[in-house]
Amino acid sequence: MQTDTKRIIDAVLQDLRALSTEAKKKHNHVKEAAESCVVKVRNISSASADAVLLQNLRSASSELVHPLVVACSTKNARLVQIALSAIQKLVQHRILDEKSAGAIVSELWSLVESECEELRVVQTLTLIVSIELVVCGHVLAKCIVMCFRLRFAKDPTVINAASAAVRQIVASVFERVVQEDGMKSSSFSVAVESSTGTDLLSRVPPPTLRPCAADAYMLFKDLCLLVDGEPPVWLSGLQEMSRTLGLELIETLLHSFPGVFFKHDEFTRLLREIVCPLVIRLFSPNIKNTNLSSLTSTALAQARAIANSTGSADRTNFPLAMRLVRLIVILVNIYHQKLVTECEIFLSQLIRFLDAERTPWQRGIALEALHRILIHSSVCIWLCANYDARSSNAVLRNMLTGVVYFLRQSFVRTHLSSGGDEDSETGQSVGLAGFYVNGVWIPFIDELTAKKSFILLESLDKLEPSSLPDGYSVSRAFRIVVDASQALLVAFDELTHKKGSVIEAGSAAAGGEGETRKDPLLEVSLLHAMQPPLVSAIVLMLDTSTDETMSESLLTALSTLTLISCRLNIAAARHTHLYALASASLPSCSGGGYVARCMGVPVPEELKTDLDSSVSGSAAAAADHLVYHQVVATGVPLPCSFTPPVLLNQQMILTTKNVQAARVLLTCAETNVPSWGSSWEMVMAGCAHIAWLLAIKPSLSGGGTFMGRNNQEEVTASSSNGASSGGASGGGSGSGGSMSMVTTAAASTDIPVIAEKLDKIVECTKDLDEVGLHHVIAALCRLSSDALVVSANGRDPSFFGISKLLHVGIANVERFHVIWKPLTAHLIDICSHSHVSLRDWAALSLTTLIKAALKTKTTMEEEARQQLVLAPLSALSLIAIPDVRKRQIECLMSILQTHGALFKQTQWTTLVKVLADIVQKDQGFTASLINHAYTALRLVVTDFIQVLPVECVEQLVETDALFGRQMADQNIALSALTQLWTISDFVFRRLPKMGPDAAEKIWLVLYTCLSELCVDPRPAVRKSACQTLLQTVAAHGHALRVHTWSHMVWKIIMPMLDKVKTMTKNASKVREESDLLVHHSRDTQAKQWTETAMQTMQGVVKIYNAQRNGLLKLDDFGAAWSQLLQYLEWGTEEENAELSLACIKCFHELLLGKSGAQTLEINMTAKGGCTPREELLKAEDLVPALTPDLWLVSWYSWERMAKGLTKERPTPMGKETVYLPGPSHLTTLLHIFPPLFERVKKALKVDEMGEGGIPLLLEKVVLCSTPSDCSPFVLPSAFSSLTPTQEAAIDCIKTIYAEECQESSVLSPSLPSLIRLLLKLSSLAVQPSQVKTRIVGKDFGDWARAAVLPFAECAMRMGVEYYSASAAAAAIVTERVVVDVVASLSSPLSLKYECLSDSTWKLGANCFISTLKTALPLARNNPDHYISLWQEVAHALNNFLFTNNVNVRLSPDERRRDEFMDCQMIDLLRTEILPYSATLPTVFMTQVISILNKGSICHMDSTDVLASDSFTERHDLSRACFDALLSMTRETQGGRGLGKAAIVSLVDRCKGVLTAFSGDAKSGGEMRLPRTRVMEMISALNAVDALIERMALRSDAASSDLYSQLVVLHPSLVDLIPTSHADPEIEKSLIATLKSYQTLLLLKSLPQNVNVSQ
Repeated sequence: MQTDTKRIIDAVLQDLRALSTEAKKKHNHVKEAAESCVVKVRNISSASADAVLLQNLRSASSELVHPLVVACSTKNARLVQIALSAIQKLVQHRILDEKSAGAIVSELWSLVESECEELRVVQTLTLIVSIELVVCGHVLAKCIVMCFRLRFAKDPTVINAASAAVRQIVASVFERVVQEDGMKSSSFSVAVESSTGTDLLSRVPPPTLRPCAADAYMLFKDLCLLVDGEPPVWLSGLQEMSRTLGLELIETLLHSFPGVFFKHDEFTRLLREIVCPLVIRLFSPNIKNTNLSSLTSTALAQARAIANSTGSADRTNFPLAMRLVRLIVILVNIYHQKLVTECEIFLSQLIRFLDAERTPWQRGIALEALHRILIHSSVCIWLCANYDARSSNAVLRNMLTGVVYFLRQSFVRTHLSSGGDEDSETGQSVGLAGFYVNGVWIPFIDELTAKKSFILLESLDKLEPSSLPDGYSVSRAFRIVVDASQALLVAFDELTHKKGSVIEAGSAAAGGEGETRKDPLLEVSLLHAMQPPLVSAIVLMLDTSTDETMSESLLTALSTLTLISCRLNIAAARHTHLYALASASLPSCSGGGYVARCMGVPVPEELKTDLDSSVSGSAAAAADHLVYHQVVATGVPLPCSFTPPVLLNQQMILTTKNVQAARVLLTCAETNVPSWGSSWEMVMAGCAHIAWLLAIKPSLSGGGTFMGRNNQEEVTASSSNGASSGGASGGGSGSGGSMSMVTTAAASTDIPVIAEKLDKIVECTKDLDEVGLHHVIAALCRLSSDALVVSANGRDPSFFGISKLLHVGIANVERFHVIWKPLTAHLIDICSHSHVSLRDWAALSLTTLIKAALKTKTTMEEEARQQLVLAPLSALSLIAIPDVRKRQIECLMSILQTHGALFKQTQWTTLVKVLADIVQKDQGFTASLINHAYTALRLVVTDFIQVLPVECVEQLVETDALFGRQMADQNIALSALTQLWTISDFVFRRLPKMGPDAAEKIWLVLYTCLSELCVDPRPAVRKSACQTLLQTVAAHGHALRVHTWSHMVWKIIMPMLDKVKTMTKNASKVREESDLLVHHSRDTQAKQWTETAMQTMQGVVKIYNAQRNGLLKLDDFGAAWSQLLQYLEWGTEEENAELSLACIKCFHELLLGKSGAQTLEINMTAKGGCTPREELLKAEDLVPALTPDLWLVSWYSWERMAKGLTKERPTPMGKETVYLPGPSHLTTLLHIFPPLFERVKKALKVDEMGEGGIPLLLEKVVLCSTPSDCSPFVLPSAFSSLTPTQEAAIDCIKTIYAEECQESSVLSPSLPSLIRLLLKLSSLAVQPSQVKTRIVGKDFGDWARAAVLPFAECAMRMGVEYYSASAAAAAIVTERVVVDVVASLSSPLSLKYECLSDSTWKLGANCFISTLKTALPLARNNPDHYISLWQEVAHALNNFLFTNNVNVRLSPDERRRDEFMDCQMIDLLRTEILPYSATLPTVFMTQVISILNKGSICHMDSTDVLASDSFTERHDLSRACFDALLSMTRETQGGRGLGKAAIVSLVDRCKGVLTAFSGDAKSGGEMRLPRTRVMEMISALNAVDALIERMALRSDAASSDLYSQLVVLHPSLVDLIPTSHADPEIEKSLIATLKSYQTLLLLKSLPQNVNVSQ
């Protein structure tokens, strides 16, 4: 502070010294005054402290100023300069007081008068007035007058400085008022006008004003008087002032110091009573003839010069008119509250300036003024409140309407004046901002804002209007519209917001929509005043704009209006704004616009004029606009039911401007979601058309959201329907129905943005109330319904409506109770439509909503909520369309996976029924759909069956069975059967909780379903059903009660068997053609049904066995048992090997529990080391229980089966084949016999076991024909020499014999029949052809040796054994069984080497010997019962010992073995017959002797080469026979001479042989006799030799007849000697015989007791 004070003192002293120095030459008084002042300053400086130094200086300001004033009075330029400079410093440092200031002002006045240093004077005046309040009143007036006078100085610099000083001083005067009032210019309040006033023409200010205010009051009043051409009152000495300057000063004061005018009523009166009348007079319509006398001479001269040069009077008036307009703008903007009437006049005058007859600058300046006024929201509010809302004079609306008229006139005038080369003009304007109107381009000036670039209003330094650029006025009108729209928004916010809290727009409507409250709100009136002209102007300019920025501004303005109308809930205005946005967003269309013609929305009244005269409405104009706007998409419009046919195929062009407008429309729609109300229909329609034209397709996977893609990348509504870009494939395609939109690269960035906005609109619906949400749904339903109509006409429909319904549903799923019924009902209706893609969309939307609703928790009761959600899912079952049902099942599968555990029990019935409806009827659904449904069913069974109620489990069983019966997918049917088993297991596990009644009810349903599936047309299903039925009953059948089993048997099992039987009988045997390879055993329906019959039989049998104990408790089990046996009998007799065998095995299992160890296949056996009897005992514990009467029923059933298998069948003709049961059938049937016989033997009768009964059946079984294809394989196994069938037959016979051999058995009388059966079977050894076997490609003998002979020999052995064991039985004796045995054995004995195998006759011989050893003692004791035996025995012996059948291939050892067997026969005679010859029949004994005679002679076989090597052929037999004959000689004495007769016969035979050979040899000469004769001769000689040798052993040989006969034989031997030399063997034998006669001769001479042989 000390430094600043010192600097001031130094500056003052410096100026004083300079002044002293400069004045010392000519102006000594100035020098002295300056030096004196210097001393004074120093004294003050030295005597004063720093804090009071300036105050002391100000107290001495008169002394300080004195030298300066004296210097100015000299008029010396240098001295004046120094003095004024010092004065300025004193003023700046606030050292002057009022007295010294007055002196300075007076001296400055003299300087002005003398025109000395005018510039510095101006500067000094400015400082004196501006810095310090040291001048006021008339002194101040004098300062101001000096500044005004200096404006007319000769120096231009002085003039300019004076002009600036005037403005600054005038402003400073009013600043003093502000300071005086202690207030800031920015804060003021409206003062209440005083009731009393002062005369406006008074020369003194009103007494109520303080000094500064009084000065300002007088100054302002004089300025007005000067402008009005009257002399001033306070500014004495001022004679003239230009009006332009006066108006500028008035404008400055009004603009800069409104607080003064509002604070002081006196100033307000000046405005109302002086300023406004002045402005009105100067701004009158006849301004062209305004009196210019009040102008200064200089200004008048300049104005006249300009007027004369231009020839136009208008230009001379421009400065005044421009300043008046500026003043009007200020008065309206700032002082409108004080000037209500005056503002109306001002604005009316401005509006008239826009008339068409006005000059361009007048219209332009009016537009600038209106622009400055309309940008102020407060002014707009005030205008509306004071004019538009209260009176018929709608000033605010007229202002905007004037702008609209101006635009229309500009565009019309442009159209009328257009001409020349439009193409060149258009080409030059491409890329520039402007308006394109009917071929004429109007440029747009972008710099025009509300704060700058006002060309006319800012032309204060010009006396003529500036040349306006092309398009300036239109551009200014553009800015007016844009800024006015923003001002309207600000005004709306000011009216509707208070202290930061938002008053919701919806509360503005007390009644229904579109109705006005009884006390209209100011904001409503404001909108009604400004909205119509603004919308018209926006539509007009938007239609012609060529620049994106311009369009964006206009669209923003339009969206602002829309926002306000939505918040105020004014339906008409909202509709108008929305219509305008939609029109801008959609392509141009002649004849009323796209919205009116393609969307069916009538044009609002406010827009009819502008849209009807749209410059782009024609095709030519639209084409011209393409030069300025890039094409984004082309194609046909979205087809609607109300679209004119002529437009359906018309190409629409969507430009970048349309897309830009579309973005704004969507943003506006999103912003105002809560306010659309009934306008939602138009909002959604517009969105749908935009999406269609840009080829934006909704995404099925996106929940109805959009994916911005072109038509090549479109996600179609169904991946399987091949939809085109429009999604149509279900309906026919009419003319042009397949056209689609084509987008360009220009849309690549816009389409995703628009798609996102479309989605956001729907997302915002979650904030709507219920009424608004229903409006949205109704609008979308109308769109989708229209799409249905379009698709029915063969056109591609839009998926917008249905996709957005889905999107709305998902967005508002938490309020699904509000949207659910209308939304789902509409979607269900679409699901039944013929269009594939729409149908698929509807199904997807519905199912997606269902899934979303289930995931959302609400306050609604859970069970009711689930019921409401699942109702639409169930309703889809009424639509028999595969793709819809597929979506239904996919949804069901999804909700089961995500929500299954949360479902209430009551809802499971609905869910299961949905699955059942898929296969309820033959609806032609694909396997894929059924597979989906079955997957869901399987999920229910595996994961949720625990939570299902009992009645739903029953429904689940029926549903699963339906899947088993469906014909589309066999694998599903098979799997469904498995699920039934799973359900059965579950029921069994839950039996304690579920209770027997509920469980049995479910089981009966399950078993009924399985029984029905057992007769399914498909073999695999039938097979699986049978297996499942068997397994489930076997596993859980014991849980069923008795009465349930009765139902099970008669209502399920038996009907099933009936159906199987019927289907098997009627099945076709024709081979079916199939693409699949089918095994030959299953290539006909008959074969397939045969397999089913087998399986059902097996299954039922297993059920009977597993549940036997329970079934036996049934009262009618006997009938059930018999019924089942009838089915088995039928199957056994069927001419099908598989079925027959299966039924036999089932019969076996039914009786014995399971297949026995001997139930074998062909050529296989598993026979163990134990006997059948032992096996039977071991398996006794496994046999199911059965009552005796049912065992007997089963026995008779077995008999019928056996008869059916062994019945005679016709002989096939040609290539015809006849069914024959195979060995397995017979074997299995025979295996049943032993255990069955053991249980019924006590109840059987003898007749049944007689020859016509069981033995006959067994014989037929054994002799039954074997199929030719089985014969080569019916061979003994590795464990036995018998085939399985033969072994089974043997076991049956053994079983019967075990019972019949007991004397106490009632069946013992039938034992002979059994033995005779064995004898018949043994005859197969010699007659194997009895077995009716057809052999293909194999030797019968080989087959018989392997398959028949072992069995026949076994039967032979068994027959002899059984006879031997029971020979003494009465029935055996009485029936003379032994005769049959001997007769049966006689056949193989007689054939001997002719038998197929040597073992046969050898076995027969052994059996024969064994039988006779057993029977002969009995025959001797009971001769009456054995009379017929002896002839058979003799016949058998004779045929065996002297058979004509020989085997030349035997070796000597083999012959000896065979001869030994012959000798055994002779030994049997010697031991068992010859000793008892006396008691035996004579005829028989004679036959025996004949046999012995014949055997005693060795007969050679001429063909036997090996036999010729020895003369001992059958020597042992011959010896045995001779021994037997000789032994009979001892019995002649007590007998009947049978021995003697035998010897005589033997000797005679030998004699005959000797005689015949001798005679033949002599007659033959040198020729030798045949070898046979030689051997016979040798045999006879040996016999004689043997007789002589035997004779020598007898004691009475010499006296016996044999001796005499031998002697008589001797000559014959001698006669043979001559011929014996021909053969050495004969000679040798003859010599031996002759030598033996020595013994014979000696017998006569020796004593009788001497043994000659010794």
